[in-house]
Amino acid sequence: MMLAATFAARRTAVKHLLPPVTLAVTLATRREYSRDSSTSPPKSTPWEHFRPQQIIQLTSTGGTSAETPADGGLRPSVSSSWSSRASVLHHRFHPSLAGVEKPRSVVNGDGYSFDPDTAGFIQEAYQVDHPFAGDSGLRNIIRRHTPEKHMAEFYENLCHLGTKAIGPLARLGASAEANEPYVMSHDARGRRVDRLVTSSAWRELRRQSSLEGIVSVAYGADRERLGAAARVLQMARLFLFSPDTAIYACPLAMTDGAARAIELFGDDDMKKHIFPRLTSRDPDVFWTSGQWMTERPGGSDVGNTETEAMLDTEPTSQLHEALPWSLHGLKWFSSATDSDVAMVLARARDPETGDVVRGSRGLSLFLTPVRLPSETPASEEVRAMCPTSAKPAATSPGQSPWDSPGPCLSSVDSCAIEGTSGLEGDLAAVTIDHEDDLPLNGIRILRLKDKLGTRALPTAELRLSGTRARMIGAPGRGVASISPVLTITRLYTAMQCAASSRRAHLRAIGFSKVRKAFGVPIARLPAHARALARNEVTTRAASAFVFEVAALLGRTEQIPMRDGRPAVSLSPDQRVDEAVLRLLTPVVKMYAARLGTQACQASVEAFGGAGYIETNGMARYLRDTQVGTIWEGTADVLSADVVRVLRRGGVPVLMMTALEQYVERLTERALNHCTPETDTLAVAAQLCRQSASRLRDLSSHAMSPTFEARAQAFAMAIGRLVSSACLVDVAAASVGGQWSGRERDVEAALRWTGHTVEDILGQELLDSERLGSLHPMTEETASQPEEWELQRMNADSVLVFGQPMHG
Repeated sequence: MMLAATFAARRTAVKHLLPPVTLAVTLATRREYSRDSSTSPPKSTPWEHFRPQQIIQLTSTGGTSAETPADGGLRPSVSSSWSSRASVLHHRFHPSLAGVEKPRSVVNGDGYSFDPDTAGFIQEAYQVDHPFAGDSGLRNIIRRHTPEKHMAEFYENLCHLGTKAIGPLARLGASAEANEPYVMSHDARGRRVDRLVTSSAWRELRRQSSLEGIVSVAYGADRERLGAAARVLQMARLFLFSPDTAIYACPLAMTDGAARAIELFGDDDMKKHIFPRLTSRDPDVFWTSGQWMTERPGGSDVGNTETEAMLDTEPTSQLHEALPWSLHGLKWFSSATDSDVAMVLARARDPETGDVVRGSRGLSLFLTPVRLPSETPASEEVRAMCPTSAKPAATSPGQSPWDSPGPCLSSVDSCAIEGTSGLEGDLAAVTIDHEDDLPLNGIRILRLKDKLGTRALPTAELRLSGTRARMIGAPGRGVASISPVLTITRLYTAMQCAASSRRAHLRAIGFSKVRKAFGVPIARLPAHARALARNEVTTRAASAFVFEVAALLGRTEQIPMRDGRPAVSLSPDQRVDEAVLRLLTPVVKMYAARLGTQACQASVEAFGGAGYIETNGMARYLRDTQVGTIWEGTADVLSADVVRVLRRGGVPVLMMTALEQYVERLTERALNHCTPETDTLAVAAQLCRQSASRLRDLSSHAMSPTFEARAQAFAMAIGRLVSSACLVDVAAASVGGQWSGRERDVEAALRWTGHTVEDILGQELLDSERLGSLHPMTEETASQPEEWELQRMNADSVLVFGQPMHG
């Protein structure tokens, strides 16, 4: 119980001012039958039958409006002003604008009165469909991985969350973005307190993520009931939750990773007292976790970690017995600084000799509470906050009005989120003197990072000075213990990028229908329509790839584990799944982040000048997706990880053979139900198999040092291959099941796959044309590929630095 007591941290209330914002939501349900070309009658499944839609409507007046469409149904709308910097869905609050009234009319020389705010052209409102029920591409991707017996449950749950995501949750996200976190270094009496102040909207997002079970659905009773599909449902919820909630997916990712690490490597006390909190649906019990790895010498190169851990061999208190290690060092980039606990990599000193092992082999993984109860007799009130007297951790999901999906779309126009009082505007934090805050656990917040994006997410530079912690796993096994955490956090990052790019794309589609140029809607301009079609395929490919890896993770988590290793003999399919998951985890993060950033950039461009304006909200998608290319490893770092996976065991072809078998499994449906002569899907399936075989052959050179120069191209080729196979698989399932939107599924798969192996693998990997005529592949160099690659590497170095890399 002492361990539980030392990890307690009570969150005190902070009062906020709520200036008004012209943002309102009206929701309704519209029933619509499938309009496929098929003459078969509509199927009696919610995935086909009902199309509830959430419409985001941007108007020029900033008022609430409800529009009646041609079919007579009431379409919900979210209205906001394009002209006012302080009244839009995504914006930043400027105190200087508060209380300033604009002139309502101007009288000209002829005595004619007009309103300058409404005179001239005003852009017509545009509408965006419900992010789940109105998006057949996303629906069919998720449906492909949903067991038949859970179809209705998943559909109802995701309809409900989709409605909530673009209504009250989006308002919370906007408020959190408008009120960025800050650090109060000293209190009113001059004491150094390093108090991190966040908005109530940010804290409410924490509550809502717990109520929605974003983390908990992958564990406990839900995982036992849903099996491998638990991760699919989790990622589907995250897909809907994350784009407009100020990147709160980041602390959830690290919380999920910490839960998995404790489940695999934690001791009994951690599993009893900490794990239930990380996976709870009760907001009063739920804890979040940080992940503090990055230091000044480097982020991805953890072997240079400077933070050290020293064991207290003669503890002087129960607290020191529960947390026997003390950490000393500086963590340069620590996301989710407001978390309750954190996972920390540190170099453990030998208790007897005082020596440390350099490099990654000397690292251990630690769990540390961010705050600790004081041990002085005068801290009785502080001790009362500990879990011994607080509400016990729930072992099963708690019940709340928000837990019940209810109708797919219900009115939330005037509905206040549980635990909040009014969300009709920005939240301006009002700091009060927190006399009852628990003290930080030997942590000093040096500063918050001023970042390009993710502005609402508190990311800090921390100094650890005697921070009490407990080791997870065995000494010197920190990298191995953190590996399952990275698998989860990389998947979350990939899903965040795919989700944000899809949400931005849907908004660009809606805008193109009402924005006119040269007398017609820009949706009817061939060049713009082609750009939207290209983005449609790109966002589908990223989404299909990420959900496939989520399903793969769900299957591998069904394998019983002991000390981080399988406790049973694996079947051939399970061995393939484990190998492919290790290979695809860095690839999906790199590939989805690359595609997501490109797609968000295209969507911003689709809005023209309006997309570049902060009040439009599109720029935030681009900024927040851009971090996905850096979080959890840059493209070069992840490509190097792919090379390490290939080289493991000294036979790279073995790993690529497993991937080839996996691609054959993905394309099996298209080949079984079709023939190359009658269905183009089968041709695409065969092309994926040919590309996998070619990629396996190219991997035979992975042991060569020069292969690293082509590692990123190789990893990108894997991403294009697997995403192509995923789209083919979804299209085949859609055609076989006569799903709504199947024609579009087939078209997307064919466009992404292309016509040749080169379309999938890319010319950069297959030949030297990228370098022009400087070092072309000749008959002489073709017989000496390593020498030719060395010439290319030297050419790269000469071009950038003016001197060759190798003499």
